[in-house]
Amino acid sequence: KTPECPVKKLSWISAAQYGQLLELSEQTPLVASAKLPGDAPVAFHQCVEHWAMHNKEAMAISDEVDEINYFQLNNHANQLAHYLLEHCRSGPGSTTSEVQKEYPPIAIYMERGVSAVTAMLAVLKAGAGYMPLDPGHPKERLEYLLTDSGTAVVICNTYSEKTKITNQIVNR
Repeated sequence: KTPECPVKKLSWISAAQYGQLLELSEQTPLVASAKLPGDAPVAFHQCVEHWAMHNKEAMAISDEVDEINYFQLNNHANQLAHYLLEHCRSGPGSTTSEVQKEYPPIAIYMERGVSAVTAMLAVLKAGAGYMPLDPGHPKERLEYLLTDSGTAVVICNTYSEKTKITNQIVNR
């Protein structure tokens, strides 16, 4: 409506949608009950851990093929996070903060679903950042994104004739 308006001032949701989100966040135990000592900010993966301890059997994610409860989500994400820290991200004696400064983001090359969310959570738990890659993008675009970001690790579960990547963590 106003082409001269800077992007940072554009509203992505309507006032009614914003009100619904505020109301929902006040009612959601995941956010409301996940307080750390001293009211420290709570990271997303800490909320999932809290929810997994108190509501193990509650469904966390579902897609067309799979569904997973909070306990399973947290467990799977922990396993992948430990693998990332041991094999892909850290050198001897390095801490999470050192890992964040030293390494580029981890790329996640997956279709949307349970596995992708688990991978995202695992990367956060490992103290890293992630860069989602859409398997539907052309190979040239994916190569550009990987090169430009300096990404050295790609997590994937999708076989693509274009990329020849399947069910693995690839160190580039």
